Amino acid sequence: MKNVLPIAPFTIDPNFADQTLGVPFHGDLNTISYITEHLMQAELFVETGTAYGDSSYYVASNFPSMNVHTNEPDTEKFNLSKSILGKFPNVNQSATPSPEFFNELWHTEVNLFNLTTVFWLDAHGDWLDPDGKEQFSWPLPKEVELITQNFKRYYIFIDDFYNPWNKAHKFDIYLKQRLICGPDMVRPYLNGAKMYHLNHQNVTSKQLPQIIGVGLITNMPLLPFADQQIVENQLEISGPLFDDDPRLPNLNTYS
Repeated sequence: MKNVLPIAPFTIDPNFADQTLGVPFHGDLNTISYITEHLMQAELFVETGTAYGDSSYYVASNFPSMNVHTNEPDTEKFNLSKSILGKFPNVNQSATPSPEFFNELWHTEVNLFNLTTVFWLDAHGDWLDPDGKEQFSWPLPKEVELITQNFKRYYIFIDDFYNPWNKAHKFDIYLKQRLICGPDMVRPYLNGAKMYHLNHQNVTSKQLPQIIGVGLITNMPLLPFADQQIVENQLEISGPLFDDDPRLPNLNTYS
């Protein structure tokens, strides 16, 4: 891949305990390459949902002069990720949930809104608070709104994002809340920005046998995605989901 920089020779993610390679951005070399291309144009990296630190580790180690801000409210994940990210002077970790995390960010980074920023939004889902109680967060719409209203130059990458054009891309569904992580959820908050989907076909992750859907929202000129395809979402609504989509039966039948 064109812009894949060195990846850590380890991961602390228990889901990949048998791996000897980090899993930044799901280990998808296409996604890593495209995000890296944007990082080379950026001045700041912000991640919501540190998890086990693979993505922030990749950015902090390869861009030592770039500040990295990342949050993780899940106590166990926060402590584990701190064990590998704590050595980087350019990393600021927070246990504050998103979108409240953005309130901290406003007071942490000098000249924040004028910095060209790459965002990796992955804070949607379940997590455990310090008392061990399960919590659920869906900050994505508010995160997008805060970014598009305040930042002058941004690239927002959204993890687990529904791609209407590619049934091979996995995305997040939350049954109890009947939520789909996808374009309809964030479209009202674009504020003039454009929305795209990474649309590559080939699986390149050594850890995952499938492609995780990634969306991109930006008010900047689109950078080329090597020889891979990227699709602009100009739909007013995503429309009916694929009737034969094997990813959706539980949602369609849930009551």
